[in-house]
Amino acid sequence: MSVPPGPAAATVALNNERDLLKCFHPHIPHKLGPANIVCRFCGALRWPEERTKVEQKANSQIFSNCCKQGDVTLPLAYFEEALLPEPLMKLFTGSDEIAKEFQKNIATYNNMVSFASLGANIDNSVNGQKGTYCFRVNGQLSHNIPSLIPADGNEASFAQIFIAGDGGEGELALRASKLDNPKFKKQKKIQKDTLRLLQDIINKENPYAVFLKGAADVINSDETARVILKSLAPGNREMKTYNKPRPEDVAALVRGTGEIDKRPRDVLVRHKDGFMDHITDLNSGYMGLRYPLMLPYGSQQWDGMYESPTKGTNPNYFVCR
Repeated sequence: MSVPPGPAAATVALNNERDLLKCFHPHIPHKLGPANIVCRFCGALRWPEERTKVEQKANSQIFSNCCKQGDVTLPLAYFEEALLPEPLMKLFTGSDEIAKEFQKNIATYNNMVSFASLGANIDNSVNGQKGTYCFRVNGQLSHNIPSLIPADGNEASFAQIFIAGDGGEGELALRASKLDNPKFKKQKKIQKDTLRLLQDIINKENPYAVFLKGAADVINSDETARVILKSLAPGNREMKTYNKPRPEDVAALVRGTGEIDKRPRDVLVRHKDGFMDHITDLNSGYMGLRYPLMLPYGSQQWDGMYESPTKGTNPNYFVCR
């Protein structure tokens, strides 16, 4: 039955978003139709309305926001390989007791194998004895990475564990030692077998862990050596392809005063000085260093270092990785 046109609200008082929404079914169907148009460059399924106005007017089947009309390509290996190592995927998707325990305490497990800590000035004045917990930060939010060797008398933590640890039970003990801290009473239920599995996965698959393990001997013996977390350099790597990073792509070991292709956004990690370096979201390793369980392969994120390879377009476009 058609409804004759008329005022949307009977009175001025009812002419507000809350009351107007009450007049409609809670689930308003969209009118985009099926996403059945295939991008001829990358094969993505698209809705017709996702085309630009110019493309719609020309009845073109070309899209600009999935692969920039073929400028950004994904290697076949990304589709042939699993998104996560199989043991880690089972923990994420499983329904057994081990998987459920992992899913419940995933934030704690991530912190125990993370390379960096959260850097923030947390405002606790908004939290009282009662009420819902509120996480409030004053100022900039960043990630911190400590010096590679802990100061005298301090236990190794975060990236330091990959240097000081032996990859086995000794390293596991360093990670599990936090569970004995009274501040982490809720974390005492963490299963060491699960932590051992996660440690083995990160040490094997993560390029940051592989690099730090290989550089440990040099770092401990050479006081002049420096470690620099760096972005992928163009070199012989395809700029417009999402490459899986290798150990030599994510960090560099520099002896003495030697320099590499250093950019302002590279992070110089010191040996032992008590200070922490801040990693901002301009560093391509920002997410991988803090959330290794989500990005076990150390996948690089976007980076503003490179220009779009597309000829005849704005040269200031960023290439996203």
